Order: sequence, then C-alpha cells, then structure tokens
Amino acid sequence: MAWRSSGRTNDELVNNLKRFGVIRTPEIEAAFRAVDRKFFVPTKQSHLAYTDQPIREGNIHISAPHIYGTILEALDLPLTEAGSTFLNLGSGTGYLTCLVTQVMGPQTIAYNVELQDEPFRHGQQVVQQWQNESMQRKHPKMEFLQGNGLVLHPSEGEACMGFDRIYVGAALELEALQPIANLLRPNGVLVCPVGDELVKVTRLSRSEALTMDISAAANTFRLRPPLLHNRDFVTEVISGVRFTSMIDPTPSSRAPMIIPHRIWQPALHSYYSETFRTACRTVLLCANADPSRHAHAQASLPRALWLEVFSYTHRDWFELPLSEEDQLRIRLRQLEATLRQTEQAKRDLEDQLRLAQEERDLHRRMAQYMQQVLGSSSTRRIMLRELDDDLDEVVDETMAEDEEDEENDEEEDEDDSEEDDGMEEEAIDVVSSSAQAERSRTYRAVSIGSEHA
Repeated sequence: MAWRSSGRTNDELVNNLKRFGVIRTPEIEAAFRAVDRKFFVPTKQSHLAYTDQPIREGNIHISAPHIYGTILEALDLPLTEAGSTFLNLGSGTGYLTCLVTQVMGPQTIAYNVELQDEPFRHGQQVVQQWQNESMQRKHPKMEFLQGNGLVLHPSEGEACMGFDRIYVGAALELEALQPIANLLRPNGVLVCPVGDELVKVTRLSRSEALTMDISAAANTFRLRPPLLHNRDFVTEVISGVRFTSMIDPTPSSRAPMIIPHRIWQPALHSYYSETFRTACRTVLLCANADPSRHAHAQASLPRALWLEVFSYTHRDWFELPLSEEDQLRIRLRQLEATLRQTEQAKRDLEDQLRLAQEERDLHRRMAQYMQQVLGSSSTRRIMLRELDDDLDEVVDETMAEDEEDEENDEEEDEDDSEEDDGMEEEAIDVVSSSAQAERSRTYRAVSIGSEHA
C-alpha cells in the first residue's frame, strides 16, 4: 500500500492516501492538502517529497505519509474546542504537528519537544517557512522546546494541567508508557509506538472510570491483556510498525524537564476555552460599573487588577463542577451503556459458542470420515494382500506345471531320440542285410558263370 500511495504532487499523494483508505475523515484530508509535505522534507531529498516512504538525512527523519494518516485517524480528530492542547514528543520536522493543529483549529496550542539539535533547528525553520507561505491568516500557537520527553515533569508547568492529544515520535519501552499516559487530560488520546506496535491510549473521564471495571470485565473475552493496568485508561493496538527507539536520558540529562505554564494575557485570550473567555468577559464588564452603586462585587476592584488576577488562573479555572443530579444522570447513562455492552458481550459469547460447537461437529464428522477411509483402506489392503497371495499361488502352480511340462517334454525328447536311434540301427541292419544279400547274389552269379565257362 505504501508505494502505491505515492504521487507526483501533494494533491495526488492525498488522493492516493484517500483511495487506499489511509485517510477517511474529511477534516484530515483537508489538513493533508493544506500542509504541503515539500516544506518539511530535507532539501537534498526534495525530489522524494510526494513518495509514500520515510526520508532520512542525517538526524532529520520524516515518516511515510501513510503512517501520519494512520496516526491522525487514531487521534480521534477533529477536536475544535478553543484552548485544546497537543504535545508532540520527538517532534522532528514538525510536519505532524502542523497536520494535527490544522485539524484542531487555529485556537490550538501545540508543544513540540525535540532532543537533538539538528532536527530541532530544522523543525523551527520549516514550520515558520510553511506558515509564511500558507494562505491562512491565523495559525495555531506553536512552542518549540529542546529536551527529553521521558523526563517531563508531570506536576509542574503545563504538564500538571494535562494535554488533550499526545503523540510520541519514537518507540517507547512498555514501562515508559504509563508516565506519558498520565499526562493526558480526561478524554484525552495518546498515540505512540510501543516496541513494534502502534498503540492508542484513551484516558476516561472520572465518571467513565467508575464503570470501566464492569465494562472491561464484559469485554475481556475479546481484548488482549491491557498494556496499562489502570482502569482510567483504555489501550488499543492499531498496527505493527517499526520506529527508532526513544533515546534514554543520560545521567547528566535526568533533571526533570518543565514546559512553562501558560500565563493568561489579552493576546492569548482567544486560545482559552469558551467557558473561560465568557467568565473573563463577564467579570470585566461588571468591573466597568460605577463602584459607588455597589451593583456587583466585581466592580469593587479596578479593571487592571482583574487582568492581574486572571494571569494567576489556569484554563479550567471557571469550569463548573457537575451537580449531584448531573452526576447521577451520567452514572445512570453509563450503567445503561454497560448493561448494553454486557448484553452484547453475552450475545457475542453465544455466537462464539455456537461457532465453536459447529466447528467441533465439523471436526468430529471429518474424524469419522477419516476413520472410515482408513478402515476401508485397511480392508482394501487386506483384500489386495489376499489377492496377491492368490496370484502368487497361481503363479507358483503355473510355474510348477510349466516345469512338469518341461520335464515331460525332455523325457519325450529322450524317448524320441532313443526311437530314432533304434530306427537308425534297424535301417543300418536292413542296409547291411541288403548289401550282404546283394553280395551273395553277385557271388553266386559269378560262381555259376565260372562253371558254364
């Protein structure tokens, strides 16, 4: 599939990725068309920009487009809520970050973490070049940080708030998966290679996690053992892959890496959620009221002070907790969903049992048939053996008769030869007698003639 998705232009490449089912979501297709791969390929390899194959030049590496298509589909995009965050560990050229943020929208904040110097500088340069030549008027906010994502501090800076989507561009060891999965926000998705498999990890919301043990038990018969033994996460293997392993931190670089906390300011106001922006707007409007009228408590503080207060808040500051009634309602819906899953699991088990029984009966019939075939074969072999014995007896008898006939023939030949010898002797005797008689007659004739003379 990989080589067949290649094209001569970026649009042709995208057409082939869509044709072979690599990309299915319209928003992802639009992102691939908007982000031209030629900007991110190393200069000396620019002639391979639209081939569906990985490209490497020194430490700069860009994966095949079909891999990126699979990753984007697995990230459960689009996620268009303002203030959504994307973390790319091992960001390399930044191509995937541009694709993801193109789908998530211009109000997304992306963090690119790269360890090696060459790809870090290359990524900054080509992303800036693409943004300058792009027809878009507003781009997501991107931050580039150099360091090892394996030592990212989970409770400092932006990491303590979590990220909505995370991608790791190098293969992880299994023990490194849980610490990175912990960086997800509720309902967040992580896609990364673990060993030789591309894995998707979804973090459930708190209410979903309460019923996860029930639903997981209902689906145990269909799923492989989980990669993460934590009911807050659901893991899924997408496909087999081959990635370079993540570089382990050296003893000198084991100091925790911190992504600086995002500080609210008017310039970044559009990158916060709708709830946060509405609350800020309401507070500032109330602060404009006449303080002497005491119409609102917010009016007791000047506007400039409120701006300073907002800088100490985080993006979830104004998110209202669910009421007890809402929590019970969600709990009820989840129990109903779990019940449906359990019933479906029961039906699936019954179908599997039926198929197993049918397969058992099929194998049983095959065994009986083979037994009959083997039995008939043994009988046939016995009959053939008896027939061979009979044929051997016939052959032996025939050979014995032939030998007797030959002996009789020899005896007859001997008798015939004796008879012939006797006849020859008789003939000789007859000839001898005739000769003697002729001699006698001749002698008498001679004698008579002598007398007459």
